[in-house]
Amino acid sequence: MKIGLRTVKTAISAPIAIFIAQQIGLLNPASAGIIAILSLTSTKRSTLKVGFERLLSLTLALVIAFVVYHLVGYNALSFGLFLLVFITLSNQFKLNEGIAVNSVLISQFITYKEMTVSNVLNAYFLMILGVGCALLANLYMPDLSKTLRSKQANIDEGIKRILHKMATELMKQQVPSAQAEIVAVKDELSAARKWSKTHTENHFFSDESYFQSYFSMRELQIQSLERMEVILQEIERVDNKGLEIAHILEETASEFSEANDGKLLLDKLQKVYYYYRQTALPINRQEFEDRASLFHFLQEFEHFLEIKKSFLS
Repeated sequence: MKIGLRTVKTAISAPIAIFIAQQIGLLNPASAGIIAILSLTSTKRSTLKVGFERLLSLTLALVIAFVVYHLVGYNALSFGLFLLVFITLSNQFKLNEGIAVNSVLISQFITYKEMTVSNVLNAYFLMILGVGCALLANLYMPDLSKTLRSKQANIDEGIKRILHKMATELMKQQVPSAQAEIVAVKDELSAARKWSKTHTENHFFSDESYFQSYFSMRELQIQSLERMEVILQEIERVDNKGLEIAHILEETASEFSEANDGKLLLDKLQKVYYYYRQTALPINRQEFEDRASLFHFLQEFEHFLEIKKSFLS
């Protein structure tokens, strides 16, 4: 049976929060442990965000409770009225994270039968202690750089395979379409973007957004490749310049890397553009449709290269 890191953190942070609450004499010390459990999220930033929102939510809850308890009394009916107002305002102010835990804290005042300064401070200390222990537990997070580099390599290799296959398709050799490879890269990208978001949110003081930006760039490129694949299916025959585009595709695949901005390849595409502007018009309908599709493919290929160039500029 495998025990996850988050489970271990929960099992450590909750009893520590309860122990500290007992040692400093807080009422209902177990609440600090519950708050620690509920505040332990998957990243450092989200834990801090949840903790801050719950403190704001607690302030709102205390104000509402003070009014309701003093008007109606410390009983079940007043707690129901409190929930009606508190949940409505929490939804309005987008403080939903604090509804459950702060409702528990406010219910304790029914037992106290009063809202003294010390009781209010007790609620704040329980919240700060629970959130603080969760945040301390989350200070250790495994480094995801190796995982992200592996995802990056897999995605880049997948795009290389797509480009090679498209070049072969453009030469009108009998090969299956690149659609299966495109779907595989899209799945890899989806997973990579989730990992990169977690990686970014586990750093407070350094900018670790490179991987998120990189995978967003590759996602735009894969969308471009999808459109290129659709266009390829419309082309019946290619001329010499079509074969030249196929060779540029092969060259792109061979030189495909994280650092290559594609400038030289873009220059070669401009020469192909120049050829099409100077060449004679098609002589029949099929040639016209093929050339139009090929020109459309060329534009989409240029867009594919421009995406990477913009990313590196």
